[in-house]
Amino acid sequence: MATKVPAIKEHQIQSALVDALRTAGFNVKHTTAYRQKGASGVSKGIPDLLVSHPHVPLCYLGIEVKTPNGKLSPEQKLAVGVLEYVVARSPVEAVRAAAEWMERFAPPAPGKLHALRRAWASLRSLEASA
Repeated sequence: MATKVPAIKEHQIQSALVDALRTAGFNVKHTTAYRQKGASGVSKGIPDLLVSHPHVPLCYLGIEVKTPNGKLSPEQKLAVGVLEYVVARSPVEAVRAAAEWMERFAPPAPGKLHALRRAWASLRSLEASA
């Protein structure tokens, strides 16, 4: 008889994403009620995580965390088309999206290349362990 593998929960994925993003050098802010321990008061469609980096001033990447079978709400689908917003189902997807975002939006500056190398090295490490 096959044993049933428990489904991974969104907050477990989110925890792994946050750890991976921070290891890659990104700053992460939570917008979810899970992290805030109570009603969040956050409007529908706002992503679970807001990611920033010192080399991308005044700009955030929104990351909506979903399980492998999770679906976006209508409000989230709208936001994905309007904001700098991605859906991530794994740490690899999150770090890849953040590194690509930083590559597009970070102005040329001393340290940017080092920061990008750190992010891409973290991504390669995650992919190798996946």
